[in-house]
Amino acid sequence: MSLLSPPDSNVKLSKSQGLGYLPYGLSLAPADLSGRNVCAWSTVGCVNPCVGGERSGRAKFLPEIMVARIRKTRWYFDDRAGFMEQLAKEIEAAHRKAQRQSLNLALRLNVFSDLEWRLIKHPAGWTIFDAIDELPGARVYDYTKSIRRATRELTTDYKTRWHNVFSKSEVNHTECLELLRQGGSVAIPFVARIHELPQWHDGYRVVDGDQHDLLFLQPPNRVIGLSAKGELTRNNQEGFAVTPADNVTFGGW
Repeated sequence: MSLLSPPDSNVKLSKSQGLGYLPYGLSLAPADLSGRNVCAWSTVGCVNPCVGGERSGRAKFLPEIMVARIRKTRWYFDDRAGFMEQLAKEIEAAHRKAQRQSLNLALRLNVFSDLEWRLIKHPAGWTIFDAIDELPGARVYDYTKSIRRATRELTTDYKTRWHNVFSKSEVNHTECLELLRQGGSVAIPFVARIHELPQWHDGYRVVDGDQHDLLFLQPPNRVIGLSAKGELTRNNQEGFAVTPADNVTFGGW
């Protein structure tokens, strides 16, 4: 079973082609859909409308996609050594393919999960980043609801290899505001059509995060605006997404 998804398997990944990178992603079953939780900071507001879940995105119409994600997730928990060895092999193969095309490899290891890959070790003691460090030009990027990881993103030595953008939920508005004040970036889903996002939000410039998925190419200290996707998010249940006209300040979330 292959672990990495090629660029044409995911809408956001496919949009990232043509920017000098060949993007690949690791798509596990989000939250606890596999029976084991891969999103430690998940909330009701993000679990229900998750585009990687059962009620939104491609998996809603193609059940075999969710079956594959669950199998990958269970493999990760049941055979950590075998999973990591396979993942390292696929990353090396993707890097070789990128080099053949004169591109750099871009990896999103948490397409629908939120795992701390720097701390996850093979029984022999190595991490996936030990393997990636041997690959010139490879970049890793993710969204995260871990404020610790997002804050570490502000240090140059951390984000050189793994660029993280903090994700808004219905319960973390204080952390979002503080991170922006420190110069970090925050991803916010807006109840707005694609390419009709607000230009500013609470004094911070909004950049269109739907144009491509390569977060490390976005300027710092920005709101990464994402148009709400999926029926549940568009209906803004749980207050997960922001309606621009009704939310001038973070306190209004």
